[in-house]
Amino acid sequence: AFVGARCIGAAIWGSDGAVVAAISVSGPTSRISRERLSFYSSQVCQAAQEISYALGYRPSKTQRPTRKSLR
Repeated sequence: AFVGARCIGAAIWGSDGAVVAAISVSGPTSRISRERLSFYSSQVCQAAQEISYALGYRPSKTQRPTRKSLR
C-alpha cells in the first residue's frame, strides 16, 4: 500500500456469469478525495456494468449487486 494513494475498482462479468476482468481508477488522495469517492465509485461501476453488458452478461434479479454489497 502506498500512503497518499487511493484505488477504486469493480468486477467485469462475462456472458457465463464469471468474473473475467476488472477495471479500476487510481490516483493520489489530493485528486481522489473522500468527498469525490462516491463520484469515482459510481463512474467505475457504471463502466464495469457497460463492459459486462457488451460481453453478454445479463444478471438475474437475484444476482444484481445492491448498494450495500458494493461497499
